Amino acid sequence: PSAINEDHSLSEGSSEGIKLPDYDGEHKSGLTPQRGPLDEAIDRVNEMFQAKGVDVSPESVSGFITTFWGFLDANEEAVAMAKNNTVAQLKASEGFGSAVGLAVLKTCQESQEIQSYMTDPAFLGQIADIAADALHAQHRADSSSEAGTEVSES
Repeated sequence: PSAINEDHSLSEGSSEGIKLPDYDGEHKSGLTPQRGPLDEAIDRVNEMFQAKGVDVSPESVSGFITTFWGFLDANEEAVAMAKNNTVAQLKASEGFGSAVGLAVLKTCQESQEIQSYMTDPAFLGQIADIAADALHAQHRADSSSEAGTEVSES
């Protein structure tokens, strides 16, 4: 109770501000980012499909190969083989070929699992809701001058 009448204000201090660090933005080279092995693999697989005349989009191939790559890279034996052998040895290895086959199989199974849910009307309705939110958010900024206009359902 005796401290009630005491002055507890901060001291006046100096008028100099704290020196803040300089920030000149992110320093980047003007070069295109370096492409990695996954990007190169996707390009090569896309070229294979194009050469065969298969009508699939590069984005579909990219999604498939990215999923496949995830399964293959998670396979400890395949990674160990890649670390301890030459490319020629990997290409000739039955074990590596089996790891690739398993990764492709897992990718196909996962894709089929996803596809099986697309026949469920309730699930498809949720996908439509998510797509509406995402597509609206993506294109809303593009049409800010058209705010308030409604598009009718077809």
